[in-house]
Amino acid sequence: MIMDGKVDPKKRWHDGKFGSGNLSVALEALLSRQPLRITLIQAGSNAPCGQQRRESRLEPRPIDIARQLGISTAALRHYEVWGIVPPVPRGPNGYRVYSQTHIAYFTCIRAMNEGFGMPLLGKAMRKMVAGEIDGALWLVSEAQARLVRDKQAAEQTIELLDTAELDQVDTRGRRRWMTIGEVSRETSVPASAIRHWEQAGLLSVSRSEDNGYRRFSPPQVRRILIIATLRKAVRSLDTIGKVMRELDRNNVEQARKIARDSLQFLHRKNRDQMRGIHHLHRLVELIQADAEQERGTEK
Repeated sequence: MIMDGKVDPKKRWHDGKFGSGNLSVALEALLSRQPLRITLIQAGSNAPCGQQRRESRLEPRPIDIARQLGISTAALRHYEVWGIVPPVPRGPNGYRVYSQTHIAYFTCIRAMNEGFGMPLLGKAMRKMVAGEIDGALWLVSEAQARLVRDKQAAEQTIELLDTAELDQVDTRGRRRWMTIGEVSRETSVPASAIRHWEQAGLLSVSRSEDNGYRRFSPPQVRRILIIATLRKAVRSLDTIGKVMRELDRNNVEQARKIARDSLQFLHRKNRDQMRGIHHLHRLVELIQADAEQERGTEK
């Protein structure tokens, strides 16, 4: 339905057997907040059948939405089953009926997935669906804060690798043995991760003759910082092992290159997150506009 040149936010798009002519316009309008013009034939319209068929072809199918977003129609259904989009009503013909809000959710999910990943995104979107907008936004803010810490760790590692006397470096200028608990506090790396890296052969840790506890030298602390940085950008421990072997061979330049590549990865992730946040902001605006219209209708 057209209202003063704009699409009625309550007007639904049906997932019947129609064409895709207007979906890209719909998505662009959602992102640009520009008025969206779509001519829709209402049920029971007296318009000629030929005109109804021509106009109906303007309405998008699920496959049109999926293609526009680069996903499958099964993904749209999965989003619904997972509860990360609002419930999708069915029309009299049994087809799913999508609103502008549904398409905005789909668009936001696709935009945020690259920078935040589906586990966090799922939690945030479920909060959005439940009306807990602030809770969702704080989850996203926490992810951004973690990314800042990852960046700081990467920069610290690059600085360590640029230090002339690598084997003499201690994060606080000290030269002494440290326990695993002290190393964990010093580097913000969980003790469980340090033990895992030792088991994987990335660390060779000596034991105290007095009590059998692990003890770490300043070069080993540096090594843990480097592994922790690479782990944020490189999932494979095998790849990290290759980097550490380059360091063992005094091929510091190659290790520096990989550490800088890791920092570039974090820069790209930050941009991906910013892009996702942009779409999240647009979704919040649309949800709030829908809520305001609901309140106006009730009055």
